[in-house]
Amino acid sequence: MKKPCPQFRHMFVQFPDNLRQDRPFLSILKMEGYEQRLKSGENKRELEKQGVRESLLKLGFDTAVLYRESGQPYLEHYPEFFVSISHSKGWFAVYVAVHPVGIDIEVENPRIKEGASYFVNEQEQSFIGNLPDLHLIWGAKEAFYKLKEGAVSDLKNEVTLTSIEPGNCLQVMFEQEFYTLQYYRENGVTVVFT
Repeated sequence: MKKPCPQFRHMFVQFPDNLRQDRPFLSILKMEGYEQRLKSGENKRELEKQGVRESLLKLGFDTAVLYRESGQPYLEHYPEFFVSISHSKGWFAVYVAVHPVGIDIEVENPRIKEGASYFVNEQEQSFIGNLPDLHLIWGAKEAFYKLKEGAVSDLKNEVTLTSIEPGNCLQVMFEQEFYTLQYYRENGVTVVFT
């Protein structure tokens, strides 16, 4: 029996204009019924591939995602572009650009507090009591790691969230340099990107 095609809700149009500036290839999608499909036995990896494929199609890229030895994804028919991919509980974020990029999407989960000691360093302790900020720390580190194509050996201690600023910006420090990332939060979903 053929499985029904997944339904997606494209969230790109809901991003504020200042977050879309200079990011024509940024897509945020939600696969409707994702959790139910997992419970009914559908393969998680296949659903993730469908979500990424749908995101790329929405952005105008009809191509496969391949992976370099480093694990960094790239687009088969557009190897000159950089791509960053993230997914969380049926949400998919895909960012394609002409320069290195990183993106992370997280669905709010109180259990993140239990694992905070694995990614929150000493300088970030002031953020630890705030669940949304914990997601920002994790998301910032993941997006930054992708930006650097995995060239960060100790994500917990080498990348530090130093501030969360007005205008959906945050600052991280890596090797004594500051980097500005952007974030967006809505209805328990956090997206951080470079």
